[in-house]
Amino acid sequence: MGSSKIFLKKLKNWEYWPTHMFYVPNLPYAFYLALKAKSLTFYTAANPILKSSGNGTESKFESLQHIPKKYKPKTILVSPSENLDAVLEKIELEKIDLNDLPELEQFMLNKIYSLNFNFKRYFANYDFHNL
Repeated sequence: MGSSKIFLKKLKNWEYWPTHMFYVPNLPYAFYLALKAKSLTFYTAANPILKSSGNGTESKFESLQHIPKKYKPKTILVSPSENLDAVLEKIELEKIDLNDLPELEQFMLNKIYSLNFNFKRYFANYDFHNL
C-alpha cells in the first residue's frame, strides 16, 4: 500500500487520529465558557470529589470507591506485576463467585490459571544446570 493510500485511510478513520485532534476544536468553546464564568478554572467545580474534578488524572478504581458498595459490582484492583496467587486471594477476600462471571471471563480466567500452573510446573522441573 502506498503512503498516500495509508494517509487517506488514516484521514478517513478517526481511530487513527492523534488525541489532540479531539480536544483542540473544543478550546475556543472552553475559553468562551471561562470568560462567561469569569474564571479560567471554572471546570474544576464539575466533580469536586474526584482528583482534578475528573479531568483525566484520576484513577477509575479510586473514583469507584466513592460509590456505596450496594450500588456497584464487586471489584478488585490488579496491578500488572501482581502474581496470580495474590489475585486469587483478592477474589476470595472480596467473595466474588467465579460461577457468576460471564462465560468469556470464566474462560479467560481458566486460561490464565492453566498457563500459570504449567509455567510453575515447567520451571520447577527444568534443569538449569545442564543448558
